[in-house]
Amino acid sequence: MTPVDTFCCSSPELNHFLKYEALEDQDNALSVTRVVYDGGGTVVGFFTLCADSISRKKINHDHSGVPGFHYPCYPAIKLARMATDRRYEGRGVGKLMLNYSLSLARILSKTVGCRILTPDPKLL
Repeated sequence: MTPVDTFCCSSPELNHFLKYEALEDQDNALSVTRVVYDGGGTVVGFFTLCADSISRKKINHDHSGVPGFHYPCYPAIKLARMATDRRYEGRGVGKLMLNYSLSLARILSKTVGCRILTPDPKLL
């Protein structure tokens, strides 16, 4: 049994993703999943990032638009999945993972270009 096998959040779909799909998606360069451990090696949460884009038409140009931007889509990074183990809910693990995701997006934006971090509804 691996530490990932003991992970259990309130979403069966996210439990299944972490245990059976995350590594395959990573091997196929579809996404990257980061796993968060406590000091004893227990998985307390995970989050998955992947490349994304968002249509320029979906953005309010008065506040978020880039003057002179002529492309149909803005480059983005998607926070595709995020979950915290039930035993660690309410301890700030989700906030830590979200802040780390934002930090990674800022770092990556200096290398590949990224305007937006898009959330996916599959977050717990």
